Amino acid sequence: MREYPNLTITFLIEYKGKFLLISRGEHEENFPSLWAFPGGKVEIGETAIDTIRREILEEVGLEIEDEAKFLNSYTFKKSVGIAFIVRAKSDKVVLSNEFSDYKWIKSTEEMDSLKSISGIYNHLVLAKEILRNRSFDSLEKMNLTKEKYINKD
Repeated sequence: MREYPNLTITFLIEYKGKFLLISRGEHEENFPSLWAFPGGKVEIGETAIDTIRREILEEVGLEIEDEAKFLNSYTFKKSVGIAFIVRAKSDKVVLSNEFSDYKWIKSTEEMDSLKSISGIYNHLVLAKEILRNRSFDSLEKMNLTKEKYINKD
């Protein structure tokens, strides 16, 4: 039997030039006790965009704008990940109990004092470039659901 990877999505949540980092709990299977950008696995029946909206609400209690941009992709263990920058409507975080803390940061220099997941600097550098260029896409337009399929007979 062939094995396939899990699809994981990482969200760089931006609000007024700052990005949200969370401290993963010590009992997390992947990357315990490390600082990370929020993220989660795509569930059966969800699009990547559905996952972004659901996971952000579940993990940090934030509502997001209809603005996003693909950043990059990565792999770890049995997962393939894709990262997006999204924009929050506020900075009022309601942290899930699976995380121990959160911080809003502006730069990679602020990450230097934190024990974070290797490679997440790359996400932040790209996100800051997109923020400078104001080159966001619409989440709604990216969300291809079966109601939106265009079929030619």
